Amino acid sequence: MNSIKMYFPLEKTNKNKSCRSIKITYCSFALLSIFFLITSFQCMGITFIQDDRLVLPESNGSLRLSAEMGKAIGPEIKYMPEWKAFGWFTAKDRVEWNVLVKKSGEYEVFLEWSISDVEAGKPFVFRAGDKELKNIVAKSGSWETFKSKKIGSVHLSAGRQLMVFKPDSKFKEGALLDLREIRLVPKETNFGAQKATTGHEFRAAVVKKSITPSDSQYLLGYGERKSESVHDSIFHRIVAMDDGIKQFFIVSTDICLFSPSEYDKVADRLQKQHGINPIDVWWTVTHTHSAPEVGVPGIYGTYMGERIQHEIDSAYTAMVEQKLVDGILEARRNLEPARLGVGWGFSQANINRRALDIDGKASLGMNPDGAVDRRIGLLRIDREDGSPLALISNYAIHGTVLGHSNLKISGDAPGIVSEYVEQKIGVPVLFINGAAGDIAPIYSVYPNPSSGHLGEFRVLLGDKIIEANRRILSTTNEVKLNSGAMVVETPRKPGLGWPSDLGNYTRTTDDGNKLVKLPIRFLNINDDVAIWSAPLELFNEISNEIRNRSPFPFTFYFGYTNGWLGYLPTSSAWDHGGYEVEIVSPFTSSAEIELKEAVLGYFLGL
Repeated sequence: MNSIKMYFPLEKTNKNKSCRSIKITYCSFALLSIFFLITSFQCMGITFIQDDRLVLPESNGSLRLSAEMGKAIGPEIKYMPEWKAFGWFTAKDRVEWNVLVKKSGEYEVFLEWSISDVEAGKPFVFRAGDKELKNIVAKSGSWETFKSKKIGSVHLSAGRQLMVFKPDSKFKEGALLDLREIRLVPKETNFGAQKATTGHEFRAAVVKKSITPSDSQYLLGYGERKSESVHDSIFHRIVAMDDGIKQFFIVSTDICLFSPSEYDKVADRLQKQHGINPIDVWWTVTHTHSAPEVGVPGIYGTYMGERIQHEIDSAYTAMVEQKLVDGILEARRNLEPARLGVGWGFSQANINRRALDIDGKASLGMNPDGAVDRRIGLLRIDREDGSPLALISNYAIHGTVLGHSNLKISGDAPGIVSEYVEQKIGVPVLFINGAAGDIAPIYSVYPNPSSGHLGEFRVLLGDKIIEANRRILSTTNEVKLNSGAMVVETPRKPGLGWPSDLGNYTRTTDDGNKLVKLPIRFLNINDDVAIWSAPLELFNEISNEIRNRSPFPFTFYFGYTNGWLGYLPTSSAWDHGGYEVEIVSPFTSSAEIELKEAVLGYFLGL
């Protein structure tokens, strides 16, 4: 080894030379110290790892082997950023991860993948150090449908090791699967003071963050207009759930809508900075038309650009984003043992809004003979001692009690109802809107809260939620969460432009046909609750049929989730025209059937 020379000035020097000598002296001491430290650590068997792609354990010891962190090796395999997964996985391909295991022990292994039913069934092997786990690629429903499932368990030794996923046969045609993530969860976790969690313990938390602006803001939902005051405050309400293996976050925000690219921006930040998988973050809105704009206009600007002839307030958007991230992290920190209950309620606070004239043409109004969904879906979360922690209420209603003339910030009926129920039961209430594309409140588009009977919705809907909540008599702390995703590709309306921020939500086929790539998310809770969501204003007839045909007794639809692409009407609605069909839908009349087949196919395949 080259010797290290140090210079110690023994005589007076000018100021610049003195400073330089001191710097050299400090640097030399530092180098010498580092040398002795490294030598000492090596003698003790400790090595230093400098690897940007090293998979590090999470706080509970779990390991997330994501596609983004893996190294693809082989002639065909490719990383697909739009899916955050490896695709084109042939018999000669494999994925490798460098992994640091914190604690020796038995780990349960979960695979997140997609595959067409035709290609499913090929064997694979997962190697962790000198251990092997073999299994068969199960069906997921389609290449666009990702599922997560336990595939076995493996014993890991502490320290750094190479983990490999590859085919276990030399098939000549087709592909093995699309691989998004492998997750290894210690069967017993007890690091520091953290309480051990297993697949049988359920924990939850709830956080409420005000996003009420302190200044005048442009309001989204009608023509261009600015707020003058605040009638009632608006919030993020966030629930975190943890079954010991998966953490899942549901957010309800008192705004009208936002572009899917805004969701992607926040979800990407949560994943890169905090390790939260986007598939486990649902950001919904209550759809009030009396709240500020958030983020770029997206496809809303394509439909109705005349409503956005101004700059979006980036400072307000940044505040909303930051409070959302802060709230999710706070909820994750505050997780506590909990119990979950589910139930149904009923309210007549809404009405079909597709008014039909004698010529069969539809317009915005009221149609008491039209289809409507008046069921309230409830998820109640209690603390371990049975006291309430949070309530999630799912009901279809437009946030349009207040009309264009109203210039006061308000959560509209969903916000007023949430605040009222919170006062009565003592915990935060997440209002999750349903398939409200053709459903209005029974009092609609009034100029102010008093003329719109806004307070009466506390009785019309709030009391019905409270009554349904009382009827939930059974809860459980044995909760299993399983999330999934798919993309439904369906023809795009001819002649419709497309915003630049939504390039991931459309594609053009080889023969020139333009398609919408509609993302659908799923959450299954145990064997009786199935929730699906989409960035849509869906006509209620569609969600009603899916609920009626679903094999799960509690099937909920969460609308306005992870962005907004516009309205998806029924096939029959196209014959009647109207606002929802002619102005604010990117789809064609075939979308209803394609969506129902995809969602029901997913449910029936579980």
